[in-house]
Amino acid sequence: MKRTALTFGLGSFFALTGGCATQHDPHALSGDEQAILGSAQDERAGHFAAARQCGEELTTSESFAAIRGKVELVRGADESVPADIAANDSYPTPAEGEAIAAWARARQQCQALSRATETVLPFTSRSVTLYWSQVWDINRGVAASVDALVLALSQGRLTYGEFGQRRCEIGRESQQIKMDLYQAAAAADNRRDEAGQRAALAAARDAYQARLRAWSSYLDTVNSRPIAVPQQAVVER
Repeated sequence: MKRTALTFGLGSFFALTGGCATQHDPHALSGDEQAILGSAQDERAGHFAAARQCGEELTTSESFAAIRGKVELVRGADESVPADIAANDSYPTPAEGEAIAAWARARQQCQALSRATETVLPFTSRSVTLYWSQVWDINRGVAASVDALVLALSQGRLTYGEFGQRRCEIGRESQQIKMDLYQAAAAADNRRDEAGQRAALAAARDAYQARLRAWSSYLDTVNSRPIAVPQQAVVER
């Protein structure tokens, strides 16, 4: 298969899913360059497969049976919260708190596998590299915010319903920021407008930082609430 350099002119699927670039640069890579790129793509595909498998195991593990149906063990960023979860105004029991702590540890292992996919392929254009570096930064911030929500849930500072809805809001807002970033940066790149692309990246970064401050403020409020679950069940951070 002929491989070509990776450029920015991608679809929104690339922007939202973290998939590999597919748009072809006008110049084809040499044989040696194709081999280098192919090897890197294969390695990253292996990391993606490991991350997907980790997520699948989260949904089926009996370690989380006590909370299955009360939290979404794995969720897509643009999915709605199931009605039964959104309406659940109960707090975790001690046994459920222990299951949440185990889930949190497993989630962190999956996140580590996901971070292994955050590599720029050889011969990727500078604009794509800049775009993905910012997307990955957003993803890490979202993961940290959700980790904080999981900790608060395990402590009994959140009901299952509030946890589910806030987790959904964080995911949806971050997806919108990434979509805005993609559209602005791609348009600037198509015009070969490097200054415009930098401005688009800066605007998206500012929007993201504003949302981080809002999430942080909300979490400060949550963390001021009393702990309702015995300490042995609390997630270790």
